[in-house]
Amino acid sequence: SLLAEHGKVWWRSEETSTATQDEIIKISSEQLMKRSLHGVAFAPGSPFKGLVSANGIFRTEDGNSWQEIPQFSGQNFPVSIHPEGIWYVGSYRSYDEGKTFEPYIKWDKLAQQIQDSLHKMPRHLRITQIEPMSHSRIRIFLDTGVQKIKMQAHVLSQEWSLVK
Repeated sequence: SLLAEHGKVWWRSEETSTATQDEIIKISSEQLMKRSLHGVAFAPGSPFKGLVSANGIFRTEDGNSWQEIPQFSGQNFPVSIHPEGIWYVGSYRSYDEGKTFEPYIKWDKLAQQIQDSLHKMPRHLRITQIEPMSHSRIRIFLDTGVQKIKMQAHVLSQEWSLVK
């Protein structure tokens, strides 16, 4: 697309993959440990259910076999599992233990909050870490292109606040 004052913009499809069950990559823990790991999260109270970011996002229900989530094929994002059962992969969240993911960050609201708090618009926004917190809160660590900042919100809210 061509946007006034911005030039060319490339849009990435947010559609989920239509991979069939036969096309989904399944690997063992041994095979997974041979990859470069970018993030690991296990469900509190269930040490066998978890997520790992390793040139793709993989989920497990038994701690031994891992299934790639086609939506994130070949990508690396921070992963986290909140004690309330919400699974996070980058700017996506899942309420069904990683079977489906939906976008949870409204980037325009987040950028506006950063501009209001720091009085400068971020060059770009990239989530580098996701941290579950008590009292139904979540903290995200962001790289804005100029500085690294932390923001937090209620797990069901888009009302982000800057953490100093």
